[in-house]
Amino acid sequence: HFIDENLDATIRENYESERLNTSRDTILIAAMLYDWYIKNKSRILLKHVPSGFRNNRYAYQKRFYSFKTEDQLSSSNNNSNEDDGDKKTIHTINYQFLNSYKKSQVGLNRFKIKINDNIYKEVVLVNISENNTRFDIKINNYLQTFYIASSHPTSHDQKQKEESIFIGSKHYGDFILYRHSRFPIVSSENDISNNKYISPMPARILKVLVENKSTVTKGTSLLIIESMKMESRIVAKIDGVVNLFVKQDQLVDANSLLLTIE
Repeated sequence: HFIDENLDATIRENYESERLNTSRDTILIAAMLYDWYIKNKSRILLKHVPSGFRNNRYAYQKRFYSFKTEDQLSSSNNNSNEDDGDKKTIHTINYQFLNSYKKSQVGLNRFKIKINDNIYKEVVLVNISENNTRFDIKINNYLQTFYIASSHPTSHDQKQKEESIFIGSKHYGDFILYRHSRFPIVSSENDISNNKYISPMPARILKVLVENKSTVTKGTSLLIIESMKMESRIVAKIDGVVNLFVKQDQLVDANSLLLTIE
């Protein structure tokens, strides 16, 4: 690569930092729309219902990403030899799916997006190529093209446990992002013990019965979760101090870490 071969490390870092700062929101939007489209396309039931129909009109859906470039810059600035996974800067992208209200926009996928204090009121997924790699996206009436692909980590890849998204843009260049879950995910059976409490299936946190950092004894009721119209009570298996990772009315995926007792 010309930049890697002809510029010293400090200049390369400044260049990458500036490139990321000027394109961060746009690349996050492209990643979110890619994930939204792929997930929506794979749906089998209720295809006529917009994605995120459980949310009301004023509630944002959320996705979480980090940049490989940003992780590398952070590690370099800290002069650290620790695993990059411990130093990820995770960005939250909030979005609402908007139904088309103009005849000329019927069939277009329109969104309102919020990233930190920046609000993008008119984001439109205009066109997707047949092989799902080229995405034409209009952000506040500015049409841009992105080339996007995704990969899944292999079981032997211990350093990169997140799924990767590769995004290319003629204007901004190439980026690698990592997806992150809303909740801690148990990675193996070895992580399950008496002090870790895992959601056995997708569920809603119906009620939180204890306060975070409170001391409980064995047999204390901790949470009530609801799934498939059935309620289940989570009970302490040991004595200790509670560390909560969820709150009332949250939706959690299967194998999400709900709480620990230390």
